[in-house]
Amino acid sequence: MANLFKKLKPILSLLLVIIVLFSLTYVFAPKTKQKSKIIYEENITKEIPADAVHPGELVEINYELSLPDEDDKIIDTNNGELAKKLNLKTFTDGTLKLIVGKSGKVKGFDNALVGLKVGETKDIIIPPSEPRTIYSINKTKEFSRNQFVARLQVFSRATFEKLFGKNHKVNDLVSNERFPWKYKVINTSNIAFGAQAVVSENQEFTLPGLEWKSRVLQVKEKDFMVRHNPKEGQIISSSLGNARINITVGKIILNYDLVKGQLVNYSRDAMGVRNAHLFKVTDIDDKKIVLQRDDNLAEKTLRLKVTLLNRSPVIYRAL
Repeated sequence: MANLFKKLKPILSLLLVIIVLFSLTYVFAPKTKQKSKIIYEENITKEIPADAVHPGELVEINYELSLPDEDDKIIDTNNGELAKKLNLKTFTDGTLKLIVGKSGKVKGFDNALVGLKVGETKDIIIPPSEPRTIYSINKTKEFSRNQFVARLQVFSRATFEKLFGKNHKVNDLVSNERFPWKYKVINTSNIAFGAQAVVSENQEFTLPGLEWKSRVLQVKEKDFMVRHNPKEGQIISSSLGNARINITVGKIILNYDLVKGQLVNYSRDAMGVRNAHLFKVTDIDDKKIVLQRDDNLAEKTLRLKVTLLNRSPVIYRAL
C-alpha cells in the first residue's frame, strides 16, 4: 500500500496543482459585464378617476382657443357674443357638446378634456402637432421681355360654346372680352373646336393677367412672339402683393414690396397640384423673403381654456 501511494504521489501532486490553478483563474479572471435590462413603457394609460372625463364620453363645455404667441388672440370659442365681436367666421354659439376623441378640433383639444371633473376649469398649452411650413424665396423675380404665346388653341365644345356662343363653323371669326384678339375656327367635332388666334406684327394689346402693353414681333402658324413694354418703376399687383418693375434691355425685374408681419397668399406645386395658403412674412432683406404658413392651426402653439359643464359617463359591460 505504501508503495502504491509512493507511485501515485507525483500524479496526485500534479492534479492538486491543476485544481489550484483552475481555481485562481476563475477567481481572478475578468468578469463579462451583463447588459442592463431596459424596459420601455409606452402608451401606458394613466388611471383616470371614475368621476372624471374618459375618452368616448359625451361632454358639454365652454371654451376659448387662443394663440399665446400672438397676444392670446382668440381664434375659436363657443361664446357667440365674443365671436361676433372678434369677427370670427365660424363658431358654436352656446355650450358645445362633443364626444371626447371625435370633436374634429385640432389635435390635442380632446386630450385636454380627459381627466376633467364637472365644474372644473383647465388652462392648458397645446404644442404644435405638425412641423412649421417655412419658405425662403427671392425678393426679386426676373423674366424675359420677349415671350412666345401659343396661337393654336383647342377648346372643348362646352367651353367654346360658353365663351363664343353656339352654331359656329369652320372659318368663322369669334371673340370674347377675355381675349385681346379674335379666334378663327379651323376645325370642329362633336367634342371640341380648334381655333387660331388672329394677330399681326406690330399689333399692341394687354395679355390676360398682365398690367402693361405688349407688341407682336413675329407671327408663326402655331405661335407668335410678343415684347413686353411695362414702364420703369410701374407698380403692379402680384401673387405676393404689390411689386415694383425695373427694366433692362432684355429683362423685366419684379421687386416684391413686402414688409415684415404682412399676410400674403402664396402657392407652390406639390406633386403636380398647386395649393394656395396664407403666409406671414417673418423676415425680409435685400435678397430674400421668409414666409411662414399662417392658416394651419396644427403648426401653432395653442392655449385652451375650458370648463366642463356636464358629462355622460360611458357604461362598460362585461363581455
